Amino acid sequence: MDNKKINIEEEIDFKAVAKTPIRWFGLIYPFFFGVIILLGLFYIDNLRTLEDNDVPAMIEPKWDSELKTKKGSIQAGVVVSDISKPDDELIAIGKDLYTANCASCHGEEGKGDGAAGEAMNPQPRDFTNPDNWVNGRKIAELYKTLEEGIVENGMAAYEYLPVADRFAIIHYVRTFAEDFPVDTDEELQALDMAYSLSEGKITANQIPVSKAMTILEMENQEFDIKVAAVKNFIINSAAEIDLSSHISCINKASATLLRINFNQDAGSFARAVINGAPVNGFKPSISTLSAEEWYNIKNHLTTALKNNVSTNSDSNKG
Repeated sequence: MDNKKINIEEEIDFKAVAKTPIRWFGLIYPFFFGVIILLGLFYIDNLRTLEDNDVPAMIEPKWDSELKTKKGSIQAGVVVSDISKPDDELIAIGKDLYTANCASCHGEEGKGDGAAGEAMNPQPRDFTNPDNWVNGRKIAELYKTLEEGIVENGMAAYEYLPVADRFAIIHYVRTFAEDFPVDTDEELQALDMAYSLSEGKITANQIPVSKAMTILEMENQEFDIKVAAVKNFIINSAAEIDLSSHISCINKASATLLRINFNQDAGSFARAVINGAPVNGFKPSISTLSAEEWYNIKNHLTTALKNNVSTNSDSNKG
């Protein structure tokens, strides 16, 4: 036993590994696994930066000029096939309307030489010149211009004028030259369908955006005043009313009370509150109040709102 030499082979022969690189191939898997983990950590760490969009906008927003004040109207429907045929009465009406609305830019004779159009670029349309019309010279095309305007050329829309008046203007404009093209029946039908001319329509009032913002601001201020009045009423309500103990959210409850019609009787007022509980900020126990308590709540709350709003309005005037 002593004479025998025991050779213990190493489990890993590093010399052999160095001589045969193919043995390193198995390490490629943990290597790529580690790279993927590192890339994932880098992505997460830089997620906010990577999502930033540095590409400039291709289209810049274009803001229209301030809207003009326009009064709404109820416009009666017309029979397009009939009103598209000019007669002396329509042309006479159109002349008066043209003088009042169009002559200042387009000139009395329609040559685009009105005093108000001298500073315009491009110059107002010369109705005697058949070339380069944006929408065209047919009745349907002229109506489109009056309905929608041509903003880029400074041509305002006249959609607030009654439909019959716009046709009258068109017929008068077409007297400035003798070569205006004729519309086909299909084109007139398409015009009727596009703008529902035979049905008529209701146009809303239009006010400048700045004025609308001022009105909204005033309404919001008045609403805040009312909310404060309702909250104050709830917090300081008399013991005989016992309202605050039936409220789960004072903000929701205040908004609920403001939305209810105070002109209705106390019973209807109570049902409007009870039917919305508990989503509306009131507890289900609100249904236990007596008819007398509801009567007191309605009357006291109405008085509180009137007094608070009038007091704040007077202080704002001062």
